[in-house]
Amino acid sequence: MGVITISNVTKRYGKKAVLDGISSQILDGQVVALLGRNGSGKTTLMRILYGLIEPDRGETSVLGNNSRTNYVELRKQTALVQEECHLYPWMSAETLAGFLSPLYPAWDEKLFSQTLIDLEVPLEKPVKFLSRGTRKKLMLSLALAAQPTVLLLDEPLSGLDPVVREQILSTLIRTLSSQGKTFFLTSHEINEIERVCDRVLILSQGKLILDLGLDQAKTKIQRILATLQTPVEVLPQHPSIISACARGAELDIIVQDFSAELMASILSNFMVKESRVEGLSIEEMFRHLTSKKEEER
Repeated sequence: MGVITISNVTKRYGKKAVLDGISSQILDGQVVALLGRNGSGKTTLMRILYGLIEPDRGETSVLGNNSRTNYVELRKQTALVQEECHLYPWMSAETLAGFLSPLYPAWDEKLFSQTLIDLEVPLEKPVKFLSRGTRKKLMLSLALAAQPTVLLLDEPLSGLDPVVREQILSTLIRTLSSQGKTFFLTSHEINEIERVCDRVLILSQGKLILDLGLDQAKTKIQRILATLQTPVEVLPQHPSIISACARGAELDIIVQDFSAELMASILSNFMVKESRVEGLSIEEMFRHLTSKKEEER
């Protein structure tokens, strides 16, 4: 059974289904990235998991605790860092730690202090005087010190300058290597998140259009590049083609469920001079898959 279980979850705002029958399981120790364009339902799913809002249909659970009915127990073992920082403005890092630590039996004061140093967060300055980036670093420091079994991160790198993003990413990488927690995170900084995740989920038009391990995704989704003997007149058609374009005699095809047999089948109607296969980054996969989903609307 998954550490995080999402079962047929639907959530509507008015007539729009931001989540439409979403199902997935996240296993112990996995680092999973949830990707999607603005308004695709990423934050909504995070809030449902943490018990802040309820789905219209379906259920979610974290560590066996139903998000709807047992959220109090769920939050003892789970931390959520939201995109917008909700901290008492008059409190400093020191006073926040004193306020929160009694609520978490596994609180690690040494880890909290070291994370503040690593992320360059002042100990005694009130939150209201901190920059947005520093507030976000403080939120992450508090979440890590609570020693949750599951950490939900909603856009941890959003709106931050490159230096701050690198600080946060480096801290996450150190934590992952030393503690083996389960992380479920959303982000628009896809290339940077690729450094830490081992599985990727992509939301588009309310549907989960990709749910694969990172290595598996890079194996199954590939680019076929072919140089033909004559200019391309008609683009190839195949259910596995995500996108296809041509410039003169150069053919560029993105496919899912790649195999040598699939490549041969797609190119069989062309007179091919040479062909090769290239892998895609997660950002490229995201762009092509979400564009295709929007074209199908």
